[in-house]
Amino acid sequence: MNNISEQFEKYFPYWAKTITLRPFQEQAIQNVLTRGNTLCIMPTGSGKSLIYHLSGLMSGGITLVISPLVALIDEQSQKLQEQGIETLVLHSGITVEKQFFLLKQFAKKKINPKFIFASPEKLATDGFFEYCIKCRKNEIKLITIDEVHCVSQWGMQFRPFYAEIPAFILSVFGVEWPKILALTATLNPKELSDVVTAFQIDKENILKYPQFIRSEISLKIMKCVDEEDKEEKLWRLLEIHKEEKTLVYVYRIKNARSVED
Repeated sequence: MNNISEQFEKYFPYWAKTITLRPFQEQAIQNVLTRGNTLCIMPTGSGKSLIYHLSGLMSGGITLVISPLVALIDEQSQKLQEQGIETLVLHSGITVEKQFFLLKQFAKKKINPKFIFASPEKLATDGFFEYCIKCRKNEIKLITIDEVHCVSQWGMQFRPFYAEIPAFILSVFGVEWPKILALTATLNPKELSDVVTAFQIDKENILKYPQFIRSEISLKIMKCVDEEDKEEKLWRLLEIHKEEKTLVYVYRIKNARSVED
């Protein structure tokens, strides 16, 4: 465990001045390095990204990070680059021509990132990406799957391309996979079963964050007859809670009852 703290100071000297690794983070990193495929279930804001940052660097090779959101990819890549760590970012916000150029440079070893960030859609639909990863597969020591609950059809956030990740890994690496680190904030029992099966994770390598139960949070479901009834209930709730900070999720950007509206 002390070695992990020393490595943290080595790779992230600026962060080490202001933060220390939590026991759970050290446990998770140790698990990845010594026991193999690992699933971490831990709440948002408890330091998931630092686990794969350090696990990847301590593994001594390249880490492939599969993440569902462009903004999250950019944020994590920028944090690593600010620490002097080279990354390769591939997502829809980058032109196809530039992505092709970067991948070609990567395959020819003209660029040598420690972390490659890509979406599950990239893995499932881009044959050239798969070819370039295969060119340097022996250097890839860790695959991190963020928001791994999306792999399960039993969850509300199921994304079909997540289900293609195991097939991609098998196509590139055959039966000798790199280590897998799966990360999520929440899993129901059926999702858990899907995740551990898809990514070959043993039961003893499922780590749950201590104090994970948040007793201060409650859930109340209100049934609405139609959109008008829903809107009326929303305004009534906002009036009741007008002295509090309130967060409202709206599923449309434009048109009636949208974010803009």
